[in-house]
Amino acid sequence: MRYPLLSKFLSLGLILALISLVLMRIGFLVDERRGRQQEAVRSVEHSHAGAQALAGPWLQRHCSEEWEVISGEGKERKTTADKREFTLIATADTLAAEGDARAD
Repeated sequence: MRYPLLSKFLSLGLILALISLVLMRIGFLVDERRGRQQEAVRSVEHSHAGAQALAGPWLQRHCSEEWEVISGEGKERKTTADKREFTLIATADTLAAEGDARAD
């Protein structure tokens, strides 16, 4: 061996290159599996809950209305009271909401 120091440096460089290649391959594998995990999470999220609409707060009030109805003429004139019950529902004109959902 003419240059023992040079052969040691070349051997060390070759070993470092091989280790770097192996580490790069492992890094690519980890990235691929992380991508597949995120894809699986998105798939489960979409299959369990699609797009949702938020209606916002409602104001609900039970009401009753009464009035008199006059029927007939002259001596046959009769006044009766009518009544109806109903529910009024009002929603907000605008609604700003922020949310975050995670599948764990």
